[in-house]
Amino acid sequence: MSLPSHIDIAIIGAGAAGIAAARRVLAAIPGAEEAVSPLDDTPALRLAQAFVQRKPVEVQLGSSDKSTVRFNGAERWLFLGGDVGVGKTIAATWLLAHWRDLGFFVRACDLAKLDDDLHDKAKTALVLLLDDLGDEYIAQSQFGTSRLRDLLVHRHAFDLPTVATMNMKRTEFAERFGERANDRLEEMGKFVAVVGASRRKKRG
Repeated sequence: MSLPSHIDIAIIGAGAAGIAAARRVLAAIPGAEEAVSPLDDTPALRLAQAFVQRKPVEVQLGSSDKSTVRFNGAERWLFLGGDVGVGKTIAATWLLAHWRDLGFFVRACDLAKLDDDLHDKAKTALVLLLDDLGDEYIAQSQFGTSRLRDLLVHRHAFDLPTVATMNMKRTEFAERFGERANDRLEEMGKFVAVVGASRRKKRG
């Protein structure tokens, strides 16, 4: 599920209030009934909350497999990949809410269009949420991917915090954007595959 093409995260509060506010934003969007629930304890949200702590912390992803992700507190990028419907977009929305009006939300498919103003805003945003990375592929060309690759290069060069959601695996990300982009991600932060059954509510 995606939010509108871009929103001002200043309208969303932080902390527990941010969770409720994120729900209100999502409720105004067509298809909001598919939102994951509950929001208070998903692996994606736990990763987002650990990311903002800026200190060494370990996150347990599941109760059965005992897999964990360790943050060192210096990460600038958090890329959430993996399965559909596991709460990646909502968790990342909460994450940007933590930074209030510093955040900028944009869908990858919109950045792939010929909109230089939107592209420039995404490049220079103090905190960027890039939703559905991988959906920018247009008309069997490499144009959309090239624009997103340029965006990542710029944000790496200026050490800008970046959060991305996608339905790709790490190997698919590397194949799509190249080993240089993959190396930049390795340097800047974490790629975490969030797996599990879809938590979206079914209609009807």
